[in-house]
Amino acid sequence: MTGEGKRPNALRIWVRAFRPFAYPASLLPILVGTFAVTPFPAVRWGLLTMVLLAVFLMHSGGNLLNEYFDYKSGVDLKVHPEAGRFWGALPSGFLRPVQVLIAAFVCLTLSGILGLIIVMTTGIWSLLLGIIGAVGLYAYTGPPFQLKYRGLGDFVIFLLYGPCIIVGSAYVQSGIIQLKALVLSIPVGMLVVAILVANNIRDYHGDLDAGVRTSIGILGLRWGKRLYATMVLGSPILLLMFVLIRLLPLLSLLALLSAPISLSLSNGVFAEQKQLSNLDSRTAQYMTLFSVLLIIGLAIAHC
Repeated sequence: MTGEGKRPNALRIWVRAFRPFAYPASLLPILVGTFAVTPFPAVRWGLLTMVLLAVFLMHSGGNLLNEYFDYKSGVDLKVHPEAGRFWGALPSGFLRPVQVLIAAFVCLTLSGILGLIIVMTTGIWSLLLGIIGAVGLYAYTGPPFQLKYRGLGDFVIFLLYGPCIIVGSAYVQSGIIQLKALVLSIPVGMLVVAILVANNIRDYHGDLDAGVRTSIGILGLRWGKRLYATMVLGSPILLLMFVLIRLLPLLSLLALLSAPISLSLSNGVFAEQKQLSNLDSRTAQYMTLFSVLLIIGLAIAHC
């Protein structure tokens, strides 16, 4: 929003509602799970494409539900208090709640249809993981659960975007639940949670005013920033540990080329609050680079 009275174009409004910067958090773990257990020539590309599309639609629907329920709960602000910029399509009046709800329903319905096709092609574990994903996405901000507002959002996001997606993607390709996929889900899931923690650090004062108790609201800003630093530094350290004990191939360490960024982020989080307005997007960029390098390493290791 470039001015208080100026309306952004429709595309920008919907793009903001869909929150596209967060898509790597769901799509890249699919590729991590796939290449963790499958040599490149043996990848079932049709299934992989369906999984990518189904998760993309589910993530989109979840983002829209979050937009809707955050607005209904009085969490979203028209202008971010510290950044002073356009922040929410619903509070700003650029979209109506029913529009967002319908768009979420369409996305989740299409995701469900694709999910049923995947289940019929693979097995019952795909159905179980899909149900966990759907319930978790709704319970994150939807009543009566609203886990995000009760300090449980970090756990839900870790479960969904770590073990569920990575283990599930590996299962779709191999037909079995594999330890390697579960191990990989830990460092990747930690970085996904770090994106959420960064968001909650930025929104700390606004969430307190709205009565929302995220993990940062419970821990306090000082310990919340320490939690963030632990996430971004702990992920590459865990990856190194898993390689050293031979749970992961040596080429997984290619992801450590992104480690200098983790040092920058962990130091930068302790800056003044007004300087952290884009911490979540910078964390998403780090998670993207870490995951892409990890995927490349896994793919080469299986050649």
